[in-house]
Amino acid sequence: MLPERRKLPNRREHVTAKVVLFEGTSEERRFHMSFGVDARAARVGDIWIDGPKAGSHEQAALHDAAAVVSVALQHGVPVAVLAAACDMPEGAPRSALAAALKRAEAIEEEFTRQ
Repeated sequence: MLPERRKLPNRREHVTAKVVLFEGTSEERRFHMSFGVDARAARVGDIWIDGPKAGSHEQAALHDAAAVVSVALQHGVPVAVLAAACDMPEGAPRSALAAALKRAEAIEEEFTRQ
């Protein structure tokens, strides 16, 4: 059984980012990502990812993956654990989800320093 879900504050910090994967190649992909942050706890609690083409299967898959990650985060799974599960040879994300989790780690570090 999962630990109880941590309810996020109704008003919370929100960080947005533009991410480019495989820049300068024929595989280049651009994504917009948003992160809901509980500043009191210095934790990312939800992630949204918009893909390169609205209405595409890729965008639907990214939406679903981000929703699953958000549920895991709200049930106490650390961002670092989720990021470690992604394929990032030499620390370079190979997918939009991996890039989002890497960015979420950086956001949590920034909020921890504040």
